[in-house]
Amino acid sequence: EVNAVRIKLRDWEAEQAKAIMESYINVCVADLEKMGQRGESEEKQLKYITDQMSSRQLLHTLANLDLCAVEVLKPEQHPTSPRYSKWEEVQKWSGGEQFSGYTAMFMAILSYTRSQESSERNQSKVLLADNPFGKASSPHVLELIFRLAEKNNIQMICFSALTEDNIYSYFRRVYSLRLRSLMGKDYMHSQLESGSYHLDALEEELLQKRQVAFDWGS
Repeated sequence: EVNAVRIKLRDWEAEQAKAIMESYINVCVADLEKMGQRGESEEKQLKYITDQMSSRQLLHTLANLDLCAVEVLKPEQHPTSPRYSKWEEVQKWSGGEQFSGYTAMFMAILSYTRSQESSERNQSKVLLADNPFGKASSPHVLELIFRLAEKNNIQMICFSALTEDNIYSYFRRVYSLRLRSLMGKDYMHSQLESGSYHLDALEEELLQKRQVAFDWGS
């Protein structure tokens, strides 16, 4: 089990960090004093404090965020060890691998954003995607994407015109939407695809009995 996205910041020592932060705050205080002398409004000064004391700006003060290294796990058919590439190189990957890299980053952002809004760890999330599997059909690519979704407690709801079994097998429920004509109008009808819905033995037996009763009644 490895991280799909790695972010490396510049290292710093505790004493060094303390000195850097102290110097930064002194500069901010001096700027506030100048703003007060110029007669800047209290609202503008408060905005300055909010911006300069934000988590992002404080982290940037300790480690220049423009110089941080972002790496993404590259999917491989027969991996021997985790292989990472720089974020800038993801665009050079093949279509399916590119999709897995972008999806991994999006899931990381989604998980982080959700964690900031809740005190619970790894809370459930939903990812709604329109036709995401155009170039991602290789098993090693799909395996990485859906393993990421499982580990990060993300439910994927996807729309797609593809009907490959290797994609269907990753979803517990697969519905087909079909147009049906009725009294001169077209209506959208959803149909549960057979073999794409996981049922245990008892549920399957009950479903078959209900289907028999329905067929007999019709």
